[in-house]
This record gives sequence, structure tokens and C-alpha cells, in this order.
Amino acid sequence: MPEKASEGEGRDLTPREFLELSAFLSKVLVGPCPRCGSLNTHDLGKDPDYAGPYCPLTERYDDPTIGHCDDCGYLWCLECGEEITEENETPCGMLLCEHHLICSECGADPYPYEGHISDCSKIIEWKERKNTVEREFKDKGRSRKL
Repeated sequence: MPEKASEGEGRDLTPREFLELSAFLSKVLVGPCPRCGSLNTHDLGKDPDYAGPYCPLTERYDDPTIGHCDDCGYLWCLECGEEITEENETPCGMLLCEHHLICSECGADPYPYEGHISDCSKIIEWKERKNTVEREFKDKGRSRKL
């Protein structure tokens, strides 16, 4: 173990060390999967100090704002918590959460809201509308089965 913080800096991590560090960071920064609760999660960002291998979705999207569960495959926005599907893929191959449309409508550059995105009144309103529509859809599905 290095005696000083500067000792050992600049060396490449072994794949095992990288996986251990990634697992720790995922627990802290990504958290459990919102769908299944698994801790086998990570963001889709590539680390410039690691050459791989990566999850295929990380290779494809390279976006640290998207969480991914390796157990159930769930994708979610780490900024607002909403589910992201591959239907959210843009023509240029990026996955964008729907909240980005709301943020871009505000017109400020680069980030119109200086706080946590979950405190933004426009995002709160959007999430409430979205949840209401999803609940109504589920309720209609149940009533048809009865």
C-alpha cells in the first residue's frame, strides 16, 4: 500500500482492480436497479483509464448519465430517475431521456436549472403527468381483463 497519496498514482489498474472500483462506485453513484433492486448496476460511461472490456451498451452509448442493470437489463436516467428504452435513441445514435426535451425548451445554456433536476418545477410536472398516464393505462388494462 502506498505511504503517500501520490505514490501509486498514474499506474494502470488491473482488470480486477477496475472491476472492484467500478462495483464500489456503482453502489455509491448508480445505486440499486429501480426495477429489480439488484446491485449489479453501472453507468454507461467509459473510463478513460480503462481499455475494457465493457458492457455492450456502454460500448454503444458511452453515456455516464444512464444507469444499466446487468441482471434485468433495465436502463434509467441517473439525472431524473425515469426509464429509458432504446426507443429513446436519436438518429445520431445517442440515448436521450425525455427530460432533455423539457430542459432544451427552457432556452438557457447549458443548464437552465441550477439545482438538482428533481427539484425543477417543470420536471416535477412532467413526471407527474407521465405517472398519471401510466397509472391510467394500467388501470384500463386491468378493467378490460375483468
